[in-house]
Amino acid sequence: MNYYNNQFVDTSLSTSDVDNVDKLFLTRAMGFIVIYITHKNEKEAKKVAHHLLTKKLIVCANLYPIKSLYWWKGEIQKDNEVVSLIKTKKENWERIKSEVKKIHPYEVPCIMKLDVSANKDYEDWIQSV
Repeated sequence: MNYYNNQFVDTSLSTSDVDNVDKLFLTRAMGFIVIYITHKNEKEAKKVAHHLLTKKLIVCANLYPIKSLYWWKGEIQKDNEVVSLIKTKKENWERIKSEVKKIHPYEVPCIMKLDVSANKDYEDWIQSV
């Protein structure tokens, strides 16, 4: 037995067995990410979500109306916006940022990553898509 990734692992296992154990530890330890993106309206939020769903980069998007207050070009702004909470695998982060920047109308879009975990069935579903 050897200590590996904060776990004791039977090193008498074959290489493929160790690879499978490694994948299991990484999948369970990594969880998934939620990406928070603001949009000027629901139409734009749906456009981004549909684009990412079509490319199979995300498994789910939830859209919520919000009121935003923020500094922009030296003045305080107040707007109605829509925020999307997008769920996906961690390895999709860079591609999603790139895809959103290509189609988002904002000069400086808000694209934030949150590392999260959930119940096993939900995490398994996210990893399966």
